[in-house]
Amino acid sequence: LEGHVRLGDVKYRGRWIDFESKPDEILAYSEKKYPSSLLGDGYVVLRLDGKVEWLRKQEFEEELAHRQSQKEVEILRNQHHK
Repeated sequence: LEGHVRLGDVKYRGRWIDFESKPDEILAYSEKKYPSSLLGDGYVVLRLDGKVEWLRKQEFEEELAHRQSQKEVEILRNQHHK
C-alpha cells in the first residue's frame, strides 16, 4: 500500500552514523501507534541507503538493540526519564 502509512514521532539516528556505517544501517524510524486492519504493530524504517521498509515490532527491536552502542542506549534512557 504505497503511501498509506502515517508517521508519528520520527527518531533520527544521524548522530550515530559514521563513515564506517553500512548501507543497511537504520537512519530514522517511526513506530505505528494507531489501529490498522492492514498492518500490525511495527515500525517504518529508513535505511542509510535510502530504502524504506516495514518491520514488525519484535524484529525492529531486536535489530536496533544489536546496532545501538551503549552510549546511544544511555542517552535514550535519560531522555525518557525527563
